[in-house]
Amino acid sequence: TGGEALRRFAPLSLADLDRAAAAHGPARCVNYPLVRPGERFPFLEQDAAGFVLGEPADETEAYRAALEGVAFVERLAYERLAALGAAAEGAVAAAGGGSRSHVWNRIRATALGRALVMPATPTSAFGAALLAATGTIHEDLGKAAAAMVVLGEEIEPNPTEAPALAESYGRFVDELRARGWIGNGRPVQE
Repeated sequence: TGGEALRRFAPLSLADLDRAAAAHGPARCVNYPLVRPGERFPFLEQDAAGFVLGEPADETEAYRAALEGVAFVERLAYERLAALGAAAEGAVAAAGGGSRSHVWNRIRATALGRALVMPATPTSAFGAALLAATGTIHEDLGKAAAAMVVLGEEIEPNPTEAPALAESYGRFVDELRARGWIGNGRPVQE
């Protein structure tokens, strides 16, 4: 689940959809935008399939629900990591193509309940450069990032949208439980 979930919207202008989704506010439907069958993380289920709870009123709401759905998977992943003893704290660094969407980053920040920090160069090529510098120019990835990454914009959660996204996230998790994909002590990996 990620940027690929937005492929179906590609014939439309994503910039226009972003503006419309920002103006729309939280979706009334809930989307698990899994493109292909099977999930590996944050839970392991070979038969998992995407779903939509409720009917989007229009293409803008369908798009907004897809953005929210990816953010919900990200939140579930952070919660799972915390349950395994690997809690992440502080702001989340965002990079890649999706980081160009301010509305998506704001949704992510709100769903996660924490700020997103944008590097000044959020490209995968820069990420590859960081990895290449690790163990060569710099001792480890943390030192490479500290030396090379220049931080840009910080995106805070939207407090007015937080209650609606929290309610939708609860419906999302309840549906995953109802399908038997999470809960009842099911491991992330077998």
